[in-house]
Amino acid sequence: LNITANFSLTQHTLQLSAGIGGSVSEVNSSYDYGSVVPILATPETGFNFLKWEGNGSIENQFSASTNTTIVQDSNITAKFEKITCNISVAIAGKGFVDGTGIYEYGDNCTLSASPSKGYYFDKWSGNGIEESNDSIMHINPTLDLNITAEFLPNIHMVNISAGLGGSVTELNSSQPYDSVITLLANPSPGYSFMGWEGNVTYIDQFASSTNATVIGDANITASFAPIKYSITINASGSGITGGSGTYSYGDIATISAQAAEGL
Repeated sequence: LNITANFSLTQHTLQLSAGIGGSVSEVNSSYDYGSVVPILATPETGFNFLKWEGNGSIENQFSASTNTTIVQDSNITAKFEKITCNISVAIAGKGFVDGTGIYEYGDNCTLSASPSKGYYFDKWSGNGIEESNDSIMHINPTLDLNITAEFLPNIHMVNISAGLGGSVTELNSSQPYDSVITLLANPSPGYSFMGWEGNVTYIDQFASSTNATVIGDANITASFAPIKYSITINASGSGITGGSGTYSYGDIATISAQAAEGL
């Protein structure tokens, strides 16, 4: 007798499915044991492929395009994840911004810019956005964004003048908020400098040469006062004198002397 034993490969089913955010190749069928089947996962817009999960023998679990070897009935699922976008904002000038952070692809992102005191919001700028002067910007990000919020100082009129008794180095012009200006006062002969008056922040309000910081429109005045002199008249012997007292520079002082009776 010649007897032949015939063997055949066992058949196993492959069930390939996709999670939320993508699709997979149509390979669901029965395959011989040991068959190598290519599998492919394709993410939808806004998603990335994450990994394969299941009880199959997968060549590379983290590759969207890979192979599975049939060794048993297999259920394999492709997992996807939402793409995230980092929204960062750099500040030019002085101010602050709300709304930065991590967002999912296509989510609503609102950026709000608020200037610091003395400044105003000028514009948004950066790659991937349209330049805008509106302090509130709405974005639906599809990639990481590096945006700049630009703030500029308010402009103020500064006028410097001298009161009676001296002169100043004049500065009648527009100055940005927080800028530093130099003040210089020169008293006329017979006068002394008394101080500065006006809406700025002084380093030393009572120094004739000083600096000041602009905080708004300002009319700055240098004040002067006449130098005072004291005249004292003493009588030698018997008599009466007149004219002692305090006088300003340039005043005319009248002095007198009258002898006592009998002299």
